[in-house]
Amino acid sequence: MAGNRAARKGEALARANALLLPLLRVARRFSARVAALEGRPPRSLAKVYKTGDNRVHILLVELPASNPLLLAVYVSMQMTRPASPAQVDKRLKRLRRAVEKARRGVAAAADVVYVYLSTARLTRAAYRLARSQGALVALDPQRAASLLASHLARRRRRLLEKTRGRIWGALALLASMLGDMAYTLDPEAYQRQADGPLAGELLRHQHGLEQ
Repeated sequence: MAGNRAARKGEALARANALLLPLLRVARRFSARVAALEGRPPRSLAKVYKTGDNRVHILLVELPASNPLLLAVYVSMQMTRPASPAQVDKRLKRLRRAVEKARRGVAAAADVVYVYLSTARLTRAAYRLARSQGALVALDPQRAASLLASHLARRRRRLLEKTRGRIWGALALLASMLGDMAYTLDPEAYQRQADGPLAGELLRHQHGLEQ
């Protein structure tokens, strides 16, 4: 029994890391560039919180010229029947409590993205409930990464559309960082959002890798 719990705990961590680790790598890549822009020594741009059972994961990423990104992931390891609305609601409430703790202080104005990552299917009512509460719902880490990449790429595209691509300094670094996070999670999802009136400008800042 204890062995099964340990295995499921390890699997929950692995599933969450499929989302967290790519974003942590981007944060490390941009640490020196953000520090140079702000005129300070480099430091970590990301903080990670998780519960002891590895079901709840919170990633806080500082962004230049913007509120921080707060990614809140609930990893459900339910293996049997489809998750009911009551089960999903209970888990999302637990996730929101963790978010409220993480939002205190510097993260109070964070852009929060909720992800419900499940091994079992959800009933139709449970899925509608999760979506009504703003959660991205996925049955595997790859789908969750694609949904999150689309969210970040849309945010980047809105920034470029709002400024008509005329950005520099901190805003240019923000666009690069959002693009790099989206591209690292799912290049195809990133590119789908990049196809549009500002495609040339988006490509000029391609996935945030320019120096």
